[in-house]
Amino acid sequence: MFKKTEKNIIFDVSDKTLNNTVRFTGFMVAGLMTIGLFGVSSAGAQNDVVFQLSESPLTSKETVNTVRSSGISRSSYPTPDKFQKNLEKNTFTITAQTDENGVPLEMLDESNFTPDGSHNWISCTKANVRTEPSVSSDKVSDADYSSRVVRLSYGSSWSKIRLEDGTEGYVLSDLLSDDEIILPTPTPTPTPVPTAVPTATPVPKAQTTETTAATTATTTAETTAAAPAPAEQVTETELNITVYASCSVNLRSGASTDASLIRVLNAGDEITVVAETSNGWYKTALGNYVKASLTTTEKPAIPEPSSDSGDSSAPNDLASYCLQYIGCSYVYAGASPSGFDCSGFVSYVYANWYGISLPHSADSIYQMGYGVSSDEMQPGDVVCNDHNGDGYIDHVSIYIGGGEVVHASTSTTGVIRSNFSDLKDVVSIRRLT
Repeated sequence: MFKKTEKNIIFDVSDKTLNNTVRFTGFMVAGLMTIGLFGVSSAGAQNDVVFQLSESPLTSKETVNTVRSSGISRSSYPTPDKFQKNLEKNTFTITAQTDENGVPLEMLDESNFTPDGSHNWISCTKANVRTEPSVSSDKVSDADYSSRVVRLSYGSSWSKIRLEDGTEGYVLSDLLSDDEIILPTPTPTPTPVPTAVPTATPVPKAQTTETTAATTATTTAETTAAAPAPAEQVTETELNITVYASCSVNLRSGASTDASLIRVLNAGDEITVVAETSNGWYKTALGNYVKASLTTTEKPAIPEPSSDSGDSSAPNDLASYCLQYIGCSYVYAGASPSGFDCSGFVSYVYANWYGISLPHSADSIYQMGYGVSSDEMQPGDVVCNDHNGDGYIDHVSIYIGGGEVVHASTSTTGVIRSNFSDLKDVVSIRRLT
């Protein structure tokens, strides 16, 4: 109990006022204890945790009325500005600690994590899932961007998650998003479609009747001129006569100069004719053809050799032509002065001296013409040898008269001149002219 004097104001504090004061003090203490016990557990995954005193009971209408009814002076009640300052003074901040790499450290024990169970999605390229809420713990798995996980619980900086394959572990909470992340479907690149170029429609030109008629006539004439003439129909009439070559006459496979050449007949050679063609050819008994105008029914006179001429088979100009190649190299498959083999030399001489094309093969040359005896040999006859005795001609040479031949013998000798009598394994002498 207080007494009032002139200079002092003595408050008479009733039991009610004292009870309100005790109630206020108890409420404040209870608020601080509540914050201390539960504030941190509800801080979530934030790095900074802020604690603030709840609103003072002094601001309630009940307390003001209580103070007034107790006789407390209004001037002793704190003003709003003073109350705000007291509020700011009693507000404090706790900042989460980080490791040396700036990674937030978990402030709560795993047993104090807040249970969750919500779906979350990985918001980084790849998140490491660890055995403990610490970057120093072992990695049990990893999760790619947009992977869906179940957040089982969370602390101040880390969350415990379960992957879709059932693996459980801890990741930093900042790497999770509660908003679904869907990867965009790539838009396929359209295949360019080529633009069709329109074909210009030709505009018909007006023509007069006279021009059209003239053009038609010209076209008809050109077509007629360009058309090949029909092949002449050749007929044969049987004939049984004997004629003689009046000069060197080509014996061909058909009644035309386009037919292949069989051989060249010498002047005076006898020809047995079995038919005459409508285009001026004789068909021989052997089925070949000669130009009828190059034959005569009378055997031409053959000049007798002079008394000093010696052997009738003495070398003539053919011999001189062949002898100029003596010493040329032997080259397998060669058919030129730079190198001959045996058939290559024979075919070269026949092509350039007689104008007759022969195959480049000794056995094929043996199949041509007809055989003569050694007593009937003439310059130009081809001597054929079978050195292996297998029925295959493996060497040929040209008889030049005088009992001699010229041939591409071996790779050692090249083109040489030899006596016919020295040749071995002669199986045939062929006359091709």
